[in-house]
Amino acid sequence: RGNRAAEEETVDVDALKVEVRKLLTKVNKQTGKNQAKEWIKNLGHDSLTEVEELDDLKALKALAEEELGA
Repeated sequence: RGNRAAEEETVDVDALKVEVRKLLTKVNKQTGKNQAKEWIKNLGHDSLTEVEELDDLKALKALAEEELGA
């Protein structure tokens, strides 16, 4: 059973990454600059593909949603 939870978490990360990538693309279009790259760098990563932590992905999603909602 332990492996099952890990697998589900991996799927969640991948699904979230796809969702975050779409949101960040919208943010970049809206701001006219690579805002996403700045946020990703602030989290200590070079690119979204490096971001594997669920918390970091959720943080990026929150930033993007806030930016798009503004």
